[in-house]
Amino acid sequence: MRRLVAALACRVESARLYAKPLQRLGEGVAILDQILDALGRIPVISERVLGISSLEGNEPFAALAGRRGAKFVYGDPEDVVGRLLQSADAAEGTDLFLVTSENPFVGHEWAEEAWRRHVANGNDVTALEGAPDGMCFEIYRMEALRLSHRRGSPAQREHVSRYIKQNLEDFQIEVVEPEPPCMRPD
Repeated sequence: MRRLVAALACRVESARLYAKPLQRLGEGVAILDQILDALGRIPVISERVLGISSLEGNEPFAALAGRRGAKFVYGDPEDVVGRLLQSADAAEGTDLFLVTSENPFVGHEWAEEAWRRHVANGNDVTALEGAPDGMCFEIYRMEALRLSHRRGSPAQREHVSRYIKQNLEDFQIEVVEPEPPCMRPD
């Protein structure tokens, strides 16, 4: 039985805004709270897990996960793919639903169809593209992500899709697009 797990790579370090996922959208609601809420509205997602950088200062993510009833793991700060693999393993996932931990908008309305196509077509990667900026997501088969991690360089492990995008011929990839009125990447 396939099991889709949403994993979020979390860290306070950022070139633009320190601890961006923990920034408040309103009273008592951080960006990460909004993302977890959106992921919770997707019936095909079995569990949500935070893959937290092990560097000092990232403890607030574990506290937030505890408040929200989400699992979490600590892992290598530079190896984002490794942290996401740990996250999926912690929830016994066969596939990984991936969004950024910094954008509060999740294209949840397209997730069920993307998952159906991902499984039915035997995809390694299924990606929503063309939706408004920040709403896109990717679904990875765990075996494909493990292969990417094994073969990828440290730079390729820091950016989840980099190895796969540089080796397209090795993977079954499907791009899902929203209906025309929602094709607004701008």
